[in-house]
Amino acid sequence: MRRAALLVLLAGAPLLLALFPRLRRALLRKARLFLLLYAGALLLTSLTIGLWANRAASLSEGELALALAGVALILLAFGAVARDALRDRPNRG
Repeated sequence: MRRAALLVLLAGAPLLLALFPRLRRALLRKARLFLLLYAGALLLTSLTIGLWANRAASLSEGELALALAGVALILLAFGAVARDALRDRPNRG
């Protein structure tokens, strides 16, 4: 019984997604949002670990400025992707 249900699920899911493109788009939008939130959590965790572990104390002024500029660029890129992921787009056809 379990094998039959699993077979129906595995065979029916691609067919369901092929027949209903709005469902596919909604699932992909949710997956993209989840992956974006996961990447943001990893980014913020790594930044806080780097700052609180006193790793910035061993950098020279130039290295620290470059590191902060890199962090700012990463955060700006993350914000742009987040804004794009959360924006409600019209159907593309």
